Amino acid sequence: MDQARVLKQLAESGLTTTEERNTRFITVTSGKGGVGKTNFALNLSIALSKFGKKVLLADADIGLANVNILLGTSHPLTIYDIIVKGIDWREVVYPFDENFFILPGCSGIEEVLNLTETQLQMLVKVLDNMSKMFDFVIVDTGAGITRSLIAFALASPELILITTPEPSALADAYATLKVLNQKGYDGKIWTVVNMVRDIAEGDKAFIALSTLVKRFFDRDIAHLVNIPDDPDVHAAVSLQKPILVYKPTSKFSTSVMTAARKLLGVYIPERKRVSFWDKIVKTLSRRW
Repeated sequence: MDQARVLKQLAESGLTTTEERNTRFITVTSGKGGVGKTNFALNLSIALSKFGKKVLLADADIGLANVNILLGTSHPLTIYDIIVKGIDWREVVYPFDENFFILPGCSGIEEVLNLTETQLQMLVKVLDNMSKMFDFVIVDTGAGITRSLIAFALASPELILITTPEPSALADAYATLKVLNQKGYDGKIWTVVNMVRDIAEGDKAFIALSTLVKRFFDRDIAHLVNIPDDPDVHAAVSLQKPILVYKPTSKFSTSVMTAARKLLGVYIPERKRVSFWDKIVKTLSRRW
C-alpha cells in the first residue's frame, strides 16, 4: 500500500482530526511464548473494531515483532522510525480495515535510552497525540519478563495475561504477575486461558492461578475468557489471515468476540491524566 493511499485512508477515518477520545490502553502479555498471545491480541483488536471502535494495535514485541507475519502484510516503516528518525506517525501507522490500524514493531525501541530529554519529550507528545485518535490501544508485548514488558505493563491501566492450562505456562504466568506486583502494578488484570479442552479445564486453571495471586499478593484478577483449542487457528495462521476474518464462526472467533463484549461492558475509571507513553519512557530510562 503506497504512502498516499495510507494518508488518504487515515484522513477518511478521522485520524487526522483534532478529535480526542477517552482512550483505553490494554497491554497483552504472557509468561512464556507459544501460548497464542499475539494471535489473541490481533483478533481481539479486530473484534473491538467490529463493534465500531477505532483500534490501534501496537506491536511492541521487541526483536520478534510478528503481527505483520500473522497478517501476511509488510510495511517499510516501524515504530523505530518514529522514535529515532522522527517520521510522522501517519506515515508509519497503516489501516487493516476502516476501524483497525497497526503500528508495526521492530527491534529498535530500546533506542529511547539514547535520546536526549528534548527528543524524549517530543516523542511522548507525538505518540500521545496519536493515541488520542483511538478508542483502544492494544499493546502486544514480548513473552517473558523483560524490561519492555514491565514498562508497557506499568503504564497500562489494564493488562491481559495469556496462559494455557499447562503447569509450566501457569507457573510462568504467576512469575510474571509476581514481578509486576513487586514493581507496584495496580491496574486491572484480566486472564485468558487459551487452548483449553473444555470450559472446566479453563476454569480450573484460572482458579489455581487466582488463588495463588490472592494468597501471596492479596489482590484479585479477573477471568476474561476461556478459548478452546481450535484447529482452525492453525489453518488461519498458515494462510496468514486473522481467524476472525478467515472463519468468524469458529470456536476461537466466538470466544474472542465474547472477550470483546466483556471488555466493552466494563467501565474503567479515568485516572489523573498522565501520558501512557511518558510512563513507558520513564520506566525504560530507569535503572533497575
